[in-house]
This record gives sequence, C-alpha cells and structure tokens, in this order.
Amino acid sequence: MTRSSRRAFVAAAGSILSAGCLAAPGRRESGDSETEYPFEGPDPLGFEAVPNDVADPPSFQGERVYESDVARGIIDVVDRQSGWTTLVYGRSQDGYETPELRELSPNGEVVGSRTLDAVPSNRVWHLEQPGERLVVGGRREQDDREASWFRGVDSEFAFDADWRTVYAGVTVDGDSLLGAGTLWYEGSSGDLGAVCHRIGPGGSITWEQTDEEAGTDRRFWSVTTTSEGVLAGGSNGGDIWLVSYADGEESWRRTITHGKEAYIVRQLTAGPTGTYAVAQTNQFAQGNNHLMLLSLGAEGSVEWARVFDPNFEEYTEGPMELYGGEFVDAGGPVLVGHTGDRVWLAATEPDGSMRWAGYYPESRGDRIVRSLGLAAADGRLSLYGSTGTHQEETPWLAWFEP
Repeated sequence: MTRSSRRAFVAAAGSILSAGCLAAPGRRESGDSETEYPFEGPDPLGFEAVPNDVADPPSFQGERVYESDVARGIIDVVDRQSGWTTLVYGRSQDGYETPELRELSPNGEVVGSRTLDAVPSNRVWHLEQPGERLVVGGRREQDDREASWFRGVDSEFAFDADWRTVYAGVTVDGDSLLGAGTLWYEGSSGDLGAVCHRIGPGGSITWEQTDEEAGTDRRFWSVTTTSEGVLAGGSNGGDIWLVSYADGEESWRRTITHGKEAYIVRQLTAGPTGTYAVAQTNQFAQGNNHLMLLSLGAEGSVEWARVFDPNFEEYTEGPMELYGGEFVDAGGPVLVGHTGDRVWLAATEPDGSMRWAGYYPESRGDRIVRSLGLAAADGRLSLYGSTGTHQEETPWLAWFEP
C-alpha cells in the first residue's frame, strides 16, 4: 500500500503548465440538473456523500476499544505481517502526553507496548517503515516556530528539518522517506511556499524541490510514489495543485481552477487500479465542507470526478460537514472521512461508479468515534482513531474486508 499523509513547486513561464477549470458543486435546488455544475472536462459522476441507491459499507469483522488512563487515540499504523504496530498519542489539559508504540496481534490484542520518551517533542504525527526500520515523526516548537522531525525506533536514524519547514504529507519510497509540506518565508507576513524532500537512509536530504515565488500561497498537503516518480498535491492559492517529479527534477505540473470555492489536495494514492486524489474544500468561515475524488491520467489530467457533499440538497437531515481522512486503492478507491460525530466510509470502482457508502456509527449516545486513518494490512483494511466523549477518549481500532 502506498501511504500518504494524515492530517497539511516552480516552472518557468511557458513550461508544461496544464490548466483546467473545475466549478464547485454548490447547492442544488429542486428541479436542477447536474449539468448546471460545469467542468472543463468530464461532468461529475454525482454529488451525494451517501447516494440513495448504493449498498451499505461492509460490516466490521472486528473492533477493539483500548483502555487508557488519559485521553488517547491511535494516530498511525504500519503492517508488521504478524499484526500491527500502532503509534498512540495522548492529550491532557497540560498539552501532549508521552507517545506510545503498541504492538497488536492480528485480532487487535495488545501484545507489547513502549513509551517514546526520547523524541524531540510529544507532538507525533507519523509512523513509517522505510526498509526494515520503524521511524516516528512529529513537530517541534520554539518561539512560535515549528519544524518537522523524524527518529528511528531502535536505530540511529535522525532527521530534523530547519525551522521553516513543516511536512503535511509523508510516505515511504523504498528505504527513504518523502516529505511534502510548507516552507515559511523568513520574515514573512503571510506568504507561503511549498517544499518536497527525499530523506535518505542516513537521515540526510538527498534531493529537494521548493517553490518560493514571492507573493504566493503555495502549499503541499500530500505526497505519493507513482510509476513515474513522485507526485505531490496541495493548493496554489485556492486552486487544486499537482506537481510530478522524476529523478528529483520537476517533470510536470497542473493547476485545476474553479470559480467559487478553495480546495486543497488532501490525499493522494497510486495503486493497482490507478492514480487518485482527494480534494477537500477549505472553508473556514462558511462551513459546508465536502470532498472531491479525482481519477488522474497523463500529466494530471482528470479522467473522472465524483463529489461527496453531505449537504448537497438544500434541506437535509444529514451532517453539514465532511472532512477527509485516509484512502487506499483496494480494487478501486476506498475512503474514510468524518463528520462532527460520525465516521463516513465510501468505495468506488476504478471507473468512479459507487460500490458502497454510509456512516458509522448511526448513533452511540454520548459516545462518538473519531477516525484518523485507514490502513491496508494482510488483505483487509483497518480503521483507527479514538472513541469516547470529548473529555474521555480512548484508542479504537476496527477492521473489515473491502
């Protein structure tokens, strides 16, 4: 499985800049048709987060809730063949608790655990497995500045980004790490640049690509490997932005523009059925956020698009907001996201037609599930995050066959 990030480059004029136009879906009034949301390219395949005529998501084969003495949740997972290794974070009123690694058996039972008290900070975000090593990553702070870091678990691997580099997307490429994120200008009044790094087995940067054009707001939020090399996705102002690298050099870029809403490329994956991107609206003030799944062709061309908007109809009893988590290619895209109090799951065929979609759980009283991610392991998919109240959350894991 190609893993991409959880949680947030420069061609000269006249180079291979491919631009399209993608209109935001907006709201549909009764009697409107989908053709009123024009694309320069393929029309969207649909707009509902849970269409009426699709099957429900598969039932969980197993589910575990883990005891914890503080508010904790699982933030990342790697497959260790004999089960999972999970990275567990913790929060308290005083900040972040010491993170843990927990070894889980195939049925989710805890068979070992250890604290990670020798890391630069307790703000952990990533657990990766380049080659045979485990590497944990996070962010450190100093004087209102942030920087990403990585440390090997039982190895000497160590990497610290400079104080203006924060990775939003991280993935593994062989025995190296790829990090894509934001480059904060020195003395900046708000301008942002994008950065993509390959970090080699020794913990040093083996290639770097940055986009620091003055007066711009360019950020990378995701990164994945492809048959061509490395694909990074993010935002250029409010536009969807894709940049491809081969042998450490930019090979193409594409900007997909629209008229009404700002998007970021939240996740990327390149699997056996294709290369896909999930773009998320970025509406801090207006709300009604939704997701858009894109199938990508040559040089970032859009083969098809499907919009998942939980509030597509003007009057709805469903959730008002939908935010993206992870997604994988398991016979076609399989996505997980979250609303205010529920986990959302959906899967499509490689051609974009729906396989299934729905919300979990429908209701749990005052207990909710916060899903942080989705990982493929041993022919099944695992959902992970936390469950409980906002004051008392505890690690949670579930698994199913897609």
